[in-house]
Amino acid sequence: MKGVINIGEYKEWIPVTNELPKEKGLYMVSIDPRYLPPNDVLLVDIWGWDGKNWLIDSYDNSASYDIVDQNEYPVVAWMQTPKPYLVWSNIDQMCVKPI
Repeated sequence: MKGVINIGEYKEWIPVTNELPKEKGLYMVSIDPRYLPPNDVLLVDIWGWDGKNWLIDSYDNSASYDIVDQNEYPVVAWMQTPKPYLVWSNIDQMCVKPI
């Protein structure tokens, strides 16, 4: 796919100029650093996508989400979130392995 940058086995950054997510859900996003305030290090985060807008947790314990102002924090690329690690233990060992 043109414009997709491979950064690993199962991860691909997709520029928003090429394509936006087709499904609602959580995605890893990369934010244009030129628009961040000085000393702000938020370049990659996990945000929601509602089919039209990027969403972030409102952080007020209301279980709601706020629409991200694309003029303030423009997303330049997105990717599927990585699979989590499954951790389990038994008498002999503790194991960490990818799902």
